Amino acid sequence: MWFAAALAVQAQEVQTALANPEAEAVAGVSYADLVAMALPGAHLADGTVVVDRDVALPHIEGEDFAITLTAPVGVNSIEAAKVSVDGRPHLALLIDLAEGDDAAGPVAGLALFGIAGEPKLVDVVDVGFDRMVSFAEPASLAVGGGQSLLLVSNQHGNAGQFYDATSIVELVEGKLTLVDMVMMLSDLGCAGSRTQSVAYETDGAAETPAPFEIKVTDKTEGSTAPCEGTEAYEPGAANYAVTYAWDEGASRYVAEGDGWAALDEVNGERY
Repeated sequence: MWFAAALAVQAQEVQTALANPEAEAVAGVSYADLVAMALPGAHLADGTVVVDRDVALPHIEGEDFAITLTAPVGVNSIEAAKVSVDGRPHLALLIDLAEGDDAAGPVAGLALFGIAGEPKLVDVVDVGFDRMVSFAEPASLAVGGGQSLLLVSNQHGNAGQFYDATSIVELVEGKLTLVDMVMMLSDLGCAGSRTQSVAYETDGAAETPAPFEIKVTDKTEGSTAPCEGTEAYEPGAANYAVTYAWDEGASRYVAEGDGWAALDEVNGERY
C-alpha cells in the first residue's frame, strides 16, 4: 500500500486513462499509431505494441541516466492525458516499456502530441527510473497564460518504506524539460506511520504564467500497540513548501530559495 496521497488545490483536474492500443486516440489515429510516431519501429502484434528497433530515448534528467533497450521491446501499458500547452490542446502519453534481460533499469517514454489538427509529435523523453511509473494525481497543473506542466510519479515500496518521486515537466522551446523533482518517503512499522503527501496551489486563470506553490506535509501517527522495545511516534505534522516563479529570460519556471533542501535532508537521515 502506498501512503503518500496527492492533493490538488486550484489545480487543473486532468483525467488519465489506460489506453487500448487499438482504440482511437484522436482524429481517427489509434494509440498504437501515436506510439509508432514516438518510437520508430513500434507496431501492433496480437493486440499489443512491440518495438522492433532498439529504443534509446534522451532522459529527462540528462545523459547519465539514458538507457538503451535492445529490440524487440514490448510495451507494458499506455497512459493518456489530454492537456493544454501554450493555450493549445495536446495529448500526453506515458509509454511504459518492458525491461530486457540486459537492461540497466526501467524506461518510460513521455510523449507529447499537438492535436489541434492532425496529431503531431512535439517531443518524447524517458521519465522512468523506479519500479512503478505513472502520471501523478493530477496529471498536470494549469499555471496561467495557457501553460500547463506535466506531473509524473515514480515509486516503489520496500520493507515498510515507500518512496515517491514526482517529476515536474514543462515544454521549453519545443523540448520536454525537468523543472524539479519532489522526493517523498513514507513508512509503516512498529512505531506507527510517517506519511508524506503533496499538494499544489496554482492560478490557472492568470493571463500570464503565474507563481505556483508545492507543499509536502510530513505527518506522524503513533502505534497504539508498538512492538516491544520500540517507542511510538509522537503525533504531529511538519510542512515544507517551495514556490516556483516564471523566469522571463529563460522562458521557464525556477524554484525560489533553497528548493527542497530541507526536506531532502530530513529524508536523507531516514534512509
